[in-house]
Amino acid sequence: MLRTTILTALAMAALTLPVAADSIEAEEAKMIEAFAQALGGEDDALAPHLADSAVYMPSTGGRFEGAESIARSLSDFPDVADFTAKIDDRVPLGEGHTLFIGTYSVTLPPEMGGATLPGKYVLVAENTPDGMKLLRHVAFPARGMER
Repeated sequence: MLRTTILTALAMAALTLPVAADSIEAEEAKMIEAFAQALGGEDDALAPHLADSAVYMPSTGGRFEGAESIARSLSDFPDVADFTAKIDDRVPLGEGHTLFIGTYSVTLPPEMGGATLPGKYVLVAENTPDGMKLLRHVAFPARGMER
C-alpha cells in the first residue's frame, strides 16, 4: 500500500513537471521563424502553429480569425524585407497556456519605402502534443509611429 502510494505520488509529480526549457525555447524559435516566413511571402508558414480558434490582430489593423483568414491577411500584405522578434517576458497562465510579451521590427519592401518599423506584441499560446499553438496575437506599432 505504501509503495503504491509513493509510486502514485511520483507519477503525479512527474506529470506536473514543466516542459524542459530547451524544448520550450525551440518551440518559441519555431513560432518566430514561422512569422518571419509568413511575413516574407510564405503565407501558409504560420498555419501549423495556429490553434483552430486563433485570432491575429496585426499592427496594420484588422482582426483575422482562423488559419485561412490569417493566411489571407498575410498574403494581402506586401512581403516584408526583414522581420525580427524578441520575447521580453513569459507569463505562465496555467493549463499549458503562456502569455508572451515582446518586441519586433519589420523592414518594409523597397516599394513601400524600405523603412524599418519597430513594435510590440502580446501573444497567448498553448503547449499541445503537436507543439506550441498560437491562440491570440496582437501587435502594436511603437509609440509615436504611424501605421
